[in-house]
Amino acid sequence: MRVLQILLAGADERAGKSSLLRRYIEDKFPTVYAQTIGVDFATKTKGNYKLQIWDIGGGVRFRSITNIYFRSSSAVIVNFDQSNRQSFEDMKKYLESTVKVNAPPNTVIVLSGNKSDLEPAVSVDEIEAFRATWNEENSNYQIVKYFPTSALKGDNVSEMFEEVTQMALNRVAVSSSSSDPVQTAESLRNRFITAYRAKLRSDQGRWCGLYGFFANSQIGDLERITLAEIIAHAGRANNRSREVCINLGWMNDHGRLHTNADDELLSASNSSDKAPLTNNIG
Repeated sequence: MRVLQILLAGADERAGKSSLLRRYIEDKFPTVYAQTIGVDFATKTKGNYKLQIWDIGGGVRFRSITNIYFRSSSAVIVNFDQSNRQSFEDMKKYLESTVKVNAPPNTVIVLSGNKSDLEPAVSVDEIEAFRATWNEENSNYQIVKYFPTSALKGDNVSEMFEEVTQMALNRVAVSSSSSDPVQTAESLRNRFITAYRAKLRSDQGRWCGLYGFFANSQIGDLERITLAEIIAHAGRANNRSREVCINLGWMNDHGRLHTNADDELLSASNSSDKAPLTNNIG
């Protein structure tokens, strides 16, 4: 089954990214605000592919963690609050400083102006004028469409995700490489598992890691973990998974993939299915 990764991103932490995601996945609107801490995700199966939608926390303090997810994305939905002028201005800066810096060239990029049920602070004409100017200046990072949305009422939410998914599917190029990304992912996964088990043995009976996790804390279902989960988990915290990735030469001390490892690892990660991590993780 093909896996398609879509990011739901943006600078404004209160623009409603998580509410859009919940509206699309569950057709519900959350009544209590809960800030996304780093990264959250949901999946939805559509025919012969699985859609992974990653909700990227907008806070600056999370960006060293979240920026890595742009590199393996097929599409990016940049969300802002169209009833808030500052949210619109912050979105423009976010495109320049984060999306353009981290997303691969020719990634599908769309804008979502959430809270269309409220009085707009920015007109559609102004948003479209910005989009036209941006596209003239950024040929490799075109904003293909603007969607006014309302997570509260559900207006245009499903339509946006469905259209973005189709755009991403249309743009995914068939690799001309003779190597099989799934086999590459399996090989890298097995290297991690071997190194992780060796690390477990060496950690027995002692404390380890910045946060003092005990040696018995570990990935509960090591045989089922995918390469994408390994990278995601190791990037989130200074845990045993990160230590192993550092030892393998995949990551630096801050949980970022090394430049010379990005292409191979992210290609494999993007081809890996995702199953939830279970039990304790260390």
